[in-house]
Amino acid sequence: MCFLFVAGCSSLEMRPDSNNADPTLLLENLSLNWLLATPLTVTSQNELREQLFQAWDAVVKVGADGEQAVRNCQEFFLAEKNELEPFRANEFVPYRLMGVSCKAVSLSLGFKEPAETYLGTFALNKALVSKLPPELAFFVSASRRETILSDPRIQSWADVDKIVAVKRTNEYQAVFVDSDKHEREFFVLARGDYNGDGVEDILLKSVNSVSGGSYVSAQLFVLTRHAHHDRYVLLDSFS
Repeated sequence: MCFLFVAGCSSLEMRPDSNNADPTLLLENLSLNWLLATPLTVTSQNELREQLFQAWDAVVKVGADGEQAVRNCQEFFLAEKNELEPFRANEFVPYRLMGVSCKAVSLSLGFKEPAETYLGTFALNKALVSKLPPELAFFVSASRRETILSDPRIQSWADVDKIVAVKRTNEYQAVFVDSDKHEREFFVLARGDYNGDGVEDILLKSVNSVSGGSYVSAQLFVLTRHAHHDRYVLLDSFS
């Protein structure tokens, strides 16, 4: 399905080191059509950028008295800068999910052409868990996260969570289920140079939930590695 990508028919297979490797955006996974009042066909970076200004299907009032309306991604970014949260408590979770999707588009549009890559084939399977950084684990609290990540014995996600199943939707989307019934649905969103060092990085989105529960959250992770077959390292994360 070559139309999904900005860079022609590029796949997420390992590319040889090259100065001509364009950033790769998975437009279908990045598209904001699910939250827009009027869906916009997305076949290019420019059309993806336009979605940041398109009206949402819902208006969220933010601020202590609900004095400001958030109707699109640009207004979300401004509200977040001003530390404004939804006025209605029941809108907090969907608002954060919408905001994470906006951030994903904005981040992906900043990716540049990489000069070299060590990412390899980024296959969403059980074997990947031991190669991913521990920051991708499911943390029920900030204190538990701090305790675990400060332990020098913890080197990968596999050292934190026991993954018992991986349910793949396609090559770029899969649900990872751990022994505590936490579910992380990962979406591959983009590949390119995120931080200007010339090395190819990868942008992932994770939607987190608990089987049988009401908990839902979302996160973005930017990963890279600087040698073939090394573990991936975390460059940045957003929620």
